[in-house]
Amino acid sequence: MWWNKKEDKPADVETEQTARVAVNQQAPNTQKQTQQPQTREQEERAEREERAEKSQQAVRDMLSYKQQDSTQRFNTKPEARILSVVIATTSFGFLSGFYTGYKRNALRFLAENSHRMPKTVQGWYYYHKNKNYHVLSGGMALGFKYAATMTTCGIAFFGLEAYLDHARGTIDFFNTLAATIAAGSVYSLWYRLSKQQTFNTLRRGAAAGLALGLAQDGLRYVRGNDLWYLPSSLNHEKKHKEEVMHA
Repeated sequence: MWWNKKEDKPADVETEQTARVAVNQQAPNTQKQTQQPQTREQEERAEREERAEKSQQAVRDMLSYKQQDSTQRFNTKPEARILSVVIATTSFGFLSGFYTGYKRNALRFLAENSHRMPKTVQGWYYYHKNKNYHVLSGGMALGFKYAATMTTCGIAFFGLEAYLDHARGTIDFFNTLAATIAAGSVYSLWYRLSKQQTFNTLRRGAAAGLALGLAQDGLRYVRGNDLWYLPSSLNHEKKHKEEVMHA
């Protein structure tokens, strides 16, 4: 060809070939750069999916039979038991607080506006509109307050009970009684009750804790667990050994 000699090549042809070579050299680097973000995105997506799967599996295990244990209180493990307590106390606290706040704010609104009752249809419309707003807002506020209070008390009581079970290495009514007395003491200090009120609170709490602890021990005994304060002749392990010896 007429441009075989390097010095005879036209300038535009040399520029075109140089551009092609540069593009071919940059193409692999560009592909690598585009592949790296895709790889990182895939890894992040895989990690997110793995974490989500683990969380879902943990929830399924907590709500399934895997959390059942005949040696534990209420036939459930501590984490599942505390979760159930949280759900129950939150629901009951919110409903009871909402009902109390609704009734209380309705009476308060009536007392505050009894001297200026409306006399027209439009006036009654705005009266009930304002009343509904006040009673609903007051009920919601008191409902959340009761829910937070009851949930905190429930977690503290059952959490302390489970901790004492783990620390002492045994499950009995004594841990329930101790947790009840501790919760009653904190309640009395928080609300600054008098000595007589504190004594009455602790006495009633101790009676309730003792009854609850003995009831739980009875349920565990029925499911085949031994109790340390019962005679050895009444425990299941002793009976099982005697049956094996007679057999």
